[in-house]
Amino acid sequence: MRDILKKLRDKLGSDFPKIITLCGSTKFKREYIETARDEALKGHIILSVGFFTHAEGHSIIPEIKEKLDKLHKQKIDLSDEILVLTVDGYIGSSTLSEILHAKENGVIIKCKCYLVEFTKEIAKKRIEEVVGEYVLYSTTYLIIE
Repeated sequence: MRDILKKLRDKLGSDFPKIITLCGSTKFKREYIETARDEALKGHIILSVGFFTHAEGHSIIPEIKEKLDKLHKQKIDLSDEILVLTVDGYIGSSTLSEILHAKENGVIIKCKCYLVEFTKEIAKKRIEEVVGEYVLYSTTYLIIE
């Protein structure tokens, strides 16, 4: 898949927009919508979740969750970068698997942290505990707002 993206870039040059997949807990619907808008206004192609299972109270069976997780990783494969959305540094196991998938496949990892209850320092520490200091600082750009 990365080869397809490279061929598109070679053919279309700098006019081809950056493709960004948003990752994070589906609890953070407002943050997904806000970030998708902001990134689209910057001229990027945005790939996101199909729906917000946690925020909207949907219950899905394990087989469907597995299919949705695979689909999201395929979106990551099509991307130049992922933008991990977190509130107060929360990163769950599905998001962590997406971060690791991106890292293994050479996709740039960025992280945008919204602060609600915690300080920047606490949020940063929570992120470090989940993704590990190496992943965070070797491949990730951390934006805390």
